[in-house]
Amino acid sequence: MAKNNNNKKLDFFYLIEKINAWRGHYLLNEILGWFFIFLFLFIVLAEWDKGGIWGWEFKNFLINTFGFSRFILIGLFLILGLGYILKLNFIWRAVNTIFLFIIFLALNGLIELLIGQGGWIGKQITRLSKFLGEIGLMALLIIVSILSLVIILEKPFIEVIR
Repeated sequence: MAKNNNNKKLDFFYLIEKINAWRGHYLLNEILGWFFIFLFLFIVLAEWDKGGIWGWEFKNFLINTFGFSRFILIGLFLILGLGYILKLNFIWRAVNTIFLFIIFLALNGLIELLIGQGGWIGKQITRLSKFLGEIGLMALLIIVSILSLVIILEKPFIEVIR
């Protein structure tokens, strides 16, 4: 029994080694970059009803899931794709990916609160208004967006506002 357990541990560490080896490989950056660019182009084509049946289904999925903020998703994928293709710093890409996604989620909630078109994700975020109230939730989402923007731009709060 212990022998099998050790093999599982070795398999896990072997997997971690392989992931670390691929993380620095140039091909991973290219694949991820072109994948995000493909998603960007596919969403643009789907929005113009030029994506065929797959584009139509994907557009309906985006409308139901993200609502009106699906247009922000286009910019998010473009920024991520260019960041990977241009081989920007790994830490910069990771931080930007996380905080751009946080801004995207906050905007989903704001759009749902303001015009009611935030999709399923916006509806889930606005459920927090039971605890904070609508004004409190709007303030929290705006503060989270500004803090994420400050972290992405690496500038003080006053310079981000100007």
